[in-house]
Amino acid sequence: MCTRSFVHGITMSVAAVLLAGALVATSCSSGEEQTASSTADPSTTVASGDTQAGTAATVAADLCEVWSRISNGAVGTDNEQPTSKDGWDSKVAWTEQLVAAAPADQQENARAYLGVVQRRADLFAEYGYVSVAELPANVRETFIAENSADQQKANEFIASTKDICS
Repeated sequence: MCTRSFVHGITMSVAAVLLAGALVATSCSSGEEQTASSTADPSTTVASGDTQAGTAATVAADLCEVWSRISNGAVGTDNEQPTSKDGWDSKVAWTEQLVAAAPADQQENARAYLGVVQRRADLFAEYGYVSVAELPANVRETFIAENSADQQKANEFIASTKDICS
């Protein structure tokens, strides 16, 4: 049961990472445009509002592009657990892309997802990049217990991204 949950968590984490990157990119561009509109002439308020709506659409589009590349296997992992340093480095990198593209309201969850992925990468490095099933049971159980709260946030980010990109 723990192995199944851990594997499910890893699969969900991959999705969350992708989403997180997309949301971060969105919030970064959104923040820049909001700053610009807040200093704008009051007569341009309507145009600024239109820009912000356009920015939200751009953020969603960026997030969904990252999400699509990940879900289609373009990141090289086919949504499976990596079994090498290069594979984990790739997974961390695309998770960072999700965080960068994540909307502002999902940034905390996206960063939590990235943290879980980075900690998984470190754990698997310690054990020679074995499969989840090859990890000692007590190691899996401890990791799951210690990362439960962040995994829940990651799952929320993934679910949000699926909603946005479906």
